[in-house]
Amino acid sequence: MRRRWCRRARRFRTGSRTTSPLAGSGCCVRSSRRSRPSAGARSASWPARSWRRRAALAQRRGELEARIASAELVPPPPGAPDVVRFGARVRLESPDGVRRFQVVGVDEADPAQGRIAFVAPLARALLGRAVGDTIRFRAPRGEEELEILAVDYGAEPNGGCG
Repeated sequence: MRRRWCRRARRFRTGSRTTSPLAGSGCCVRSSRRSRPSAGARSASWPARSWRRRAALAQRRGELEARIASAELVPPPPGAPDVVRFGARVRLESPDGVRRFQVVGVDEADPAQGRIAFVAPLARALLGRAVGDTIRFRAPRGEEELEILAVDYGAEPNGGCG
């Protein structure tokens, strides 16, 4: 049997019975609910947390809007058009067949659409390489050997690159 302390009766009670003279007053009756802070105690801290959360979200929204406003369209890099750089569409020959990727910024990355961030391991392996180069890339399923078939900087959607 568990013994519980009844603050009002200032005695231990066991089970559902007590030996307190206040037993009939309902002070020692078990409650199926756990005690919660009073409504006043809850509402005192809630608006402060809510206000802080809204302020943090407003600040983050402002940062993102500033980032979008400062974005510029960048022309293709000068130099050899067959070298993989930021913004390039790359067609690769892998053991599984031909795969196409576009090297983009972190905000634009979507692997399902074939857009990989320039900081991704595959993109880092491709950057600076030219058409005809073969690279070894460590993928989750093991090491792969990939050959660069084509590099394109055109304005076509992801379907470009040969």
